[in-house]
Amino acid sequence: MEFVSQRRMALEQAIDYTDDIVASRRLGATGSSAVQLAKVSGLEGLVAKNATAACREGRSNAWL
Repeated sequence: MEFVSQRRMALEQAIDYTDDIVASRRLGATGSSAVQLAKVSGLEGLVAKNATAACREGRSNAWL
């Protein structure tokens, strides 16, 4: 089983050699720090997934 954090690391390594594709940046180590940074930055909202959640098809409650 593959986890979100593993896929993220693989994505970052795969696109490291190009300027054409950019991974979205992480806003914080915790959900609360990401929310705080989003507020300070004037962002409209956040979409986040639990980094320890398994990657699988379909709906899940791993999205925060």
